[in-house]
Amino acid sequence: MLPGFRLHRRGTLAILLALAVPAGAFAAPAPVSSAVIVSAVAPVRPVLGADHRVHLAYELLVVNPSSLAVTLESVATLDGASGAILSEIDGEDLAGMWISSAEGPRGTLQPAHSAFLVMDVAMAEDVDPPRTLRHRFQTSRTAPGQGSARGGGQGPAPEAGVPPTATFVGGDVAVERVPAIVLAPPVQGVGWLVANGCCDEANPHRAALRAVDGNTTVPERFAIDFVQLQSDNRLFAGPVQELSSYKYFALPVVAATDGVVVGLADGAPDEAPGSEPVGKAPESALGNYVVVATGAGRYVLYAHLKSGSVGHRIGEPVKTGDTIGLLGNSFQHSGIRSLEFT
Repeated sequence: MLPGFRLHRRGTLAILLALAVPAGAFAAPAPVSSAVIVSAVAPVRPVLGADHRVHLAYELLVVNPSSLAVTLESVATLDGASGAILSEIDGEDLAGMWISSAEGPRGTLQPAHSAFLVMDVAMAEDVDPPRTLRHRFQTSRTAPGQGSARGGGQGPAPEAGVPPTATFVGGDVAVERVPAIVLAPPVQGVGWLVANGCCDEANPHRAALRAVDGNTTVPERFAIDFVQLQSDNRLFAGPVQELSSYKYFALPVVAATDGVVVGLADGAPDEAPGSEPVGKAPESALGNYVVVATGAGRYVLYAHLKSGSVGHRIGEPVKTGDTIGLLGNSFQHSGIRSLEFT
């Protein structure tokens, strides 16, 4: 208690609420029985994209602990301070950002099911991102085993006393003020095509969430695949299943930034393009790779390198432009992806 400051029981709650909500701040609506639990996987770190827009890329975990099926009809991302709508997804756009191994329509959670939402908020380069994001969820509830109410699903029985729809605000996530590092290209020459990059789709990289020591990790949120087109804009010339048909196979992969080698693997064979790796554990999915620590808890990964091309040792420093290895096709799931760069 501050000296000379005394609170009486009457009016205490009102005074405390006034102290807790600064003038002009976004006041959250009254609590709502939401039926789903929403939490952010990790804080947001803004990055500047090749489209010259700042992207806030993050993931939300949505869990349905109720006895009803719950459908997310729309999700709006709000400025946590002002409540202004920054983006909104629904329908097919929402379904396209939905990650779940459960059967059924995307966007609907059956009882005791969960899913991830891959989120992306794009802002002008000269706009200062908010310090916190909130979300407004519009949901509908239907009987177990059914889809959304919009799709004809039957709502809960009236005697259950459960509203068929609910709108609530939650799922707060912090936006960190950590400048993104600037990297040089990991490949040289012209004709390189970037594929499966961040941020506005649940592509194989953004959808690659992993459980590590009981925690959800998103190691490939900013991963990129590099392939090089030939002068006629074709990816290969010759038999599709032969590595020699891809002119960028075995080209040098160079360090994109200074750092120290902290992880590597070599000796995995290069797969024939179009084949599926058989009998290999997920832990081997990177094939031959090099991990470089750049400082401040940041790392750069060069994956799927050519067998026998990794010439570094753990603890060895590398400089921007140093050769990391040769572009390969070790442990590729389909086709040839050149370099996977994270």
